[in-house]
This record gives sequence, structure tokens and C-alpha cells, in this order.
Amino acid sequence: MEENKIQKLKIDDSKRLNNQNWLKTFFIIVFCIVVVLVFLFLKKKPLEVEVIKVSKLKSGEPIVVLNASGYVTPRRKATVAAKITGRVKEIFVDEGSLVKEGQILAILDESDAKAAVERARWAKKVVEASLKGTKAKLEEAEKNLRRGNE
Repeated sequence: MEENKIQKLKIDDSKRLNNQNWLKTFFIIVFCIVVVLVFLFLKKKPLEVEVIKVSKLKSGEPIVVLNASGYVTPRRKATVAAKITGRVKEIFVDEGSLVKEGQILAILDESDAKAAVERARWAKKVVEASLKGTKAKLEEAEKNLRRGNE
């Protein structure tokens, strides 16, 4: 009787999931995840359009072909520095050219530096004018203090 009960508790091997079934299921799940990820990465995003205002070029105004930030990296180490930062206006040497000490390599556009100097001059004038007004107010306050003390 007990043996019959034990036989009923036994699981049929045909109904068991063996390692190969688990492996197949695992690969199917991984494949589905990869397909979803590929779809998400390859999905085309809408193009962003930058709108700019076009204006007529004034005569004598230089045409800017390229405006980029960056630095120069030589094949061999060479120290090249400018006293001011700015856009390169003209270049007089090519890459790999032999140069001598003191030779002009490039000319920078000085308009930004000149504008900064002019702004500093105007700021100085404003501060000087403000200082004169403050001195006048100080003198008036000192006179009022003396009158009040008398």
C-alpha cells in the first residue's frame, strides 16, 4: 500500500523540464531582449533644424570660412603661444615647415581684444565719474555734520 502511494508521488520524467529546455528558453529570452535593444538604438530620431538669420555681407567685411575652437598638436613638441586669445586671421606657415625663432607664424584677429580695451576705458570713465559724485556727496555730508555739531 505504501509503495503505491510513493509511486503516485513520483513525477513523470517526460513532464520535467530538462537543462536543454531551460537553455533554449534562456536563449529565446536573450534574443528577444537583443532585438528590442537593436530596435530602440536604430530607431530614427527626428532631425533638429537650426534656423539662422541671413544678412547681406557689407563691403570690406571678411568672410569667415571656418570658426572653430581647438589647439595645435605638433609631431614634435614645440611651444607656441600668443599674448592674447582670438581667431586666427592669417597663417604664414604650413604643417611641418621649418621655422626660426621670432618668425611670425600667424596673425590673430585683434578686434575682440580692441573691443575689450575700449570697454575697459569706458568702464574706467564711468567709475571716475561715479567717484567724483561720491566725493561731492562726502563733502556735503561732512559740511552737514559740522553744521549739526555747531
